[in-house]
Amino acid sequence: MSTQNTEYEWFIHPQDAHTNQVIANELGEQAEESYERDVRCADGKRRNLWRIPAATVWAFLESVGRMDLRFRIFNRKGSGQVRDVTSVFKKRRR
Repeated sequence: MSTQNTEYEWFIHPQDAHTNQVIANELGEQAEESYERDVRCADGKRRNLWRIPAATVWAFLESVGRMDLRFRIFNRKGSGQVRDVTSVFKKRRR
């Protein structure tokens, strides 16, 4: 049995200009190197994405309501394709 430590890269795709600006401000000096243009995703579409640390994903998820942010979350496992994983983080209705 192999205990493999799989690394994930996390990305965020802003859905409006306000969210894009908030992400750029949050990343600060690292914003320029974190912005990836024309990334081909698993669904075949090309998107401009921000590469972000995993902890930042949680920070943005927690601030959605109070900061009026609109975005989708993507990740890549190892050297695989970038895929939309937003639905994993959606709250379930009871």
